[in-house]
Amino acid sequence: MTHDLPARTPGDVLKAARQRDSLTKRSRVLKAVQDMLQAGETVTFAAVAKQAGVSTWLVYAPGVREHIDQARQRQALEPVRAAASGLTLSPTSARTDLLLARQEISRLRDEVRSLREGMRLQLGRQVDQLDGRDLQKRLTELTSENHHLAADACAAETENRQLKDRVQSLEDDLAAARTSLRRMIRDENRPTAPSLERPGSRQAGEHLFRGPAGGCLLPPRDHADVTPWIRAYDDESDTWSYFELDDEGWALRQVDLQGPQRRLVTAASLAEVVEVRDHDNLAAMAAYERKYGVLAEGSLHGWHDAGGAAEITQYEFESTWAAARETLDAKRTEETS
Repeated sequence: MTHDLPARTPGDVLKAARQRDSLTKRSRVLKAVQDMLQAGETVTFAAVAKQAGVSTWLVYAPGVREHIDQARQRQALEPVRAAASGLTLSPTSARTDLLLARQEISRLRDEVRSLREGMRLQLGRQVDQLDGRDLQKRLTELTSENHHLAADACAAETENRQLKDRVQSLEDDLAAARTSLRRMIRDENRPTAPSLERPGSRQAGEHLFRGPAGGCLLPPRDHADVTPWIRAYDDESDTWSYFELDDEGWALRQVDLQGPQRRLVTAASLAEVVEVRDHDNLAAMAAYERKYGVLAEGSLHGWHDAGGAAEITQYEFESTWAAARETLDAKRTEETS
């Protein structure tokens, strides 16, 4: 006579599966506790849950928590048993172990130092054993490269010198062109270009003589008022200027002293300027102006209104002129020697 087993419902199947899973996880927890005890690891609820791969809730569940508490109590009693049995490390033993460890470290350092020295000597021997032909080849390559670099440097220096000469030539041409333009403008405003006669109604150069009304000059004075030798001060450029004037107030000779140290910048003569202009080229005119400066253009009527303006004696002007020309000539001689 057979007895038929009642049919299992899906709920029964799910319940049985959950029970098997619970038993498996509990077994893993117990095994994790034993492994941690044998390895000397500290047993805690969190550490056991992590090693067993289960939730923290499970390690606190009845039937599991008791095993973990026992393991923790066992670990807590081990230092007491060790002290009672003489297994704990005394301070003297700790100092001895530290001394031995230091000696071992010192020995290892000496060994490392010895190995490094041996490696250095070995590399030196390998370098000494290199073929002489290789060294000669490398030396030849370096010598050739040095020659190429020296040639490039020489070429660059030559090109630089040529460029400097070109710049100087262009500057001379520019200065000469400017001078020629100034002469042309002055000649256009004069009744006869080659003559030194100039109308007395021209204004003074604005770079030296500024009136109190912002640069306007006084009307020209009669010829009888023109003083042959004068001096004036330009506060904008901090320059003292000494002039020898003709009967119509034009500068025949001029000396400029600039700055607190009274640096000589001009000692130019109208006669020399006309001579260079009529018989030489633009480059000669530019060279003259580089050496002696630029002569003021235009009539200097109205010089009385310039700062520090005053009449001076012929002796004072000639002394200043002679010293200025001597200084500029000596400076030019030093530059060309």
